[in-house]
Amino acid sequence: LSVMCLSIFIVIQLLSISNALSASNIQKAGNTNNSLTNTATNQTATTTNIVAEKTADKAEKYPPDRPFSDSLFFTPEEISAIQRAILGVNTPDEDTGPKPPRILKLSGLIYNSPNNWVIWLNSNRLTPKRLLPEIIDISVESDKVHLKWFDYGINDVISITLRPHQVYDIETGILLPG
Repeated sequence: LSVMCLSIFIVIQLLSISNALSASNIQKAGNTNNSLTNTATNQTATTTNIVAEKTADKAEKYPPDRPFSDSLFFTPEEISAIQRAILGVNTPDEDTGPKPPRILKLSGLIYNSPNNWVIWLNSNRLTPKRLLPEIIDISVESDKVHLKWFDYGINDVISITLRPHQVYDIETGILLPG
C-alpha cells in the first residue's frame, strides 16, 4: 500500500512539474500556438504513461498486501536455523567438520548381580553408579544388555539389546557382530 501511495505521489509531482515547465516554455516563447500546447500535452501524457508503466511493474514485483519476508541481517540458511531452534528441533552444527559414525559398541561385560556389573560401551567403562547421560534405562544380564539410548542425531530414544562384541549403527539401524 505504501509503495502504491508513493507511486501516485511521484506521478502527481511529475505532472505538476511537467505542466509548470510547459507553461513557462509557452509564456517565454510568447506563443500560444496550438501546436506548442499539443506538444506539452503529449509530453505530459507520455510522462504519465511511463510513470504508470513503472508503477505497474513495481506493483507486480512487490504486491502491497505481502509483508517483507526477507532479512537485512541474516542469510536464508541462518533464518532457517533460527526457525528450527525456535521450534526446538536439535540440529547439528555444520561447522564442526566430519562427524564420527554414531554407533553403540558393547566391548565387554562382567556380571555379578543386577546391581553389581561392569560394561564397556563405546570405550567407556560403565557401572550402575556411573552411566553416560544418553542412557535413559539399562538392564544388564549375564550375557546381554538391554539399553534405552537417547540419540541426539535423531532426537529420539532407541531401545536395543546388545551382546558382547556387537556393534549397532544408529544411522542405518544395522546390528553387526564385533
